[in-house]
Amino acid sequence: EEPDGTFRKLQAGAVYYVYVVQDSEQEQKDREAMQMRFADQLQKEKSEFNARAEAAESGIAESCSCIYGNPCVDEYNCRDWTNRFKVAAENGWK
Repeated sequence: EEPDGTFRKLQAGAVYYVYVVQDSEQEQKDREAMQMRFADQLQKEKSEFNARAEAAESGIAESCSCIYGNPCVDEYNCRDWTNRFKVAAENGWK
C-alpha cells in the first residue's frame, strides 16, 4: 500500500478477501467505546422490548388495527406501517 489504504493492480470483477487479526486489547477498547457511543439507543431498544413483553405477559393481545379501519399507533404491531393510513382507509377509516 502506497499511500496507506490504497491498493493497486486489482482486477475488475475479481474476488478478493481480507483477513484481519485484531489485537485483543484494542478489540476490548473498541467494544467499550461502541457501547458508550450507542448506550442511549440500546437503552431505548431495551425499554421498547420490555414494554412489548409486559403487554404480552399481561394478556393484552396486540395486532394490526389498520385492517379493522383504525390506523396503528405502534409500528411494531403494524403489518404495513408506512401505508397504515391508506390500509385503514381501505378498511373503513374516514
